[in-house]
Amino acid sequence: MDEMREGLEFAKRSRSRMDVVVSTQQLGIKEAKRILGDILQVGMACTDVEYAEELSCDVEMLTGYCIPGVIKNFRHLFSLLYYIDVPEKYPDILAHINYMLVVLDQAEKYLKLRAEGMNIDVTSLIEAHLGYPWENIDFLENKMYEEDAELLQVSFYSIREHERETFMDKGYWFDLKSRKIHYTSKIRPKCAIRYIKGCDTEYDVLQPKILFIYPGRINCRIRWKETQRRAITSKDMAVLLESAETDYTDAVNRMKESFREPLANPAPALLIKLHKAFIHGDHLVLEDEHGGLLTVRDSSDDGAPTSELLRAVLPAQSVGCALLVEVNEDYRPVLFSVKPLSVITPDRIIRLLY
Repeated sequence: MDEMREGLEFAKRSRSRMDVVVSTQQLGIKEAKRILGDILQVGMACTDVEYAEELSCDVEMLTGYCIPGVIKNFRHLFSLLYYIDVPEKYPDILAHINYMLVVLDQAEKYLKLRAEGMNIDVTSLIEAHLGYPWENIDFLENKMYEEDAELLQVSFYSIREHERETFMDKGYWFDLKSRKIHYTSKIRPKCAIRYIKGCDTEYDVLQPKILFIYPGRINCRIRWKETQRRAITSKDMAVLLESAETDYTDAVNRMKESFREPLANPAPALLIKLHKAFIHGDHLVLEDEHGGLLTVRDSSDDGAPTSELLRAVLPAQSVGCALLVEVNEDYRPVLFSVKPLSVITPDRIIRLLY
């Protein structure tokens, strides 16, 4: 910690490295807007495989502009454009293009203010969507860290992203100190998978000396450098269960407010208290003690469905248990639903994904 603080003092005395980063990002956003403008000018229907590959090469040229989040979204757009002849994919393609237009427009305004030295919120969602790889000194300078945190992993899974030929290890963590849910994410390219160690399920409580917290609102990304560990206690499980949402209606209303923000996380994780569960039609429905309802539902393109598994492992007496879920809003039937990730009982965590 002392070495980091010394580094922080040195950074303050020297020319701010972030000034150079912001200037580079501005150039990158300008080029990204040009590429997206070309796509819209030519027309999505005319974007054949050959043209998409040509554009993909232009996007890869953005790698030196410190905007990996923008590059990731371009790659996802190209993966969608391969299905341009499938009418069912039109809503997804249009929604993603609208989202990218908002990202690039807000990023341009945000970076302009930052370059002018305006006092801005570096924890904003647009900073998170730029995806700049923050260094430890950046977290310290902006006070985006927590000391003596205690983290309990409540979910972990590894998925393959076919359009990028990469594997992503993602873990959700409950902070026993702040009672917030954060996440870790590690990308492993297929070509280098033998050289990069993957993450795994953690069964202990981790105690990092310094917990670095990335920009964001709900479920911020986290990382740490050094950590100790200890066994999970019944007190830890009690804190976890006490922190679960008991009013589904209130929780959904907060999610609605979040989803109105075009840059919000499309599938935030939420810890909810279990009270009653029943089958309605083809779906499992959860009911809280106030009568609020949530439908358990896998998305149509979900490569790792868990709703059927939840039916098999859900305790007959679920009172006193909790559920970690990802909240989804399907804009076509206008339905809020939840994808279960883990069942939390007073003495264990039952993970539905690995």
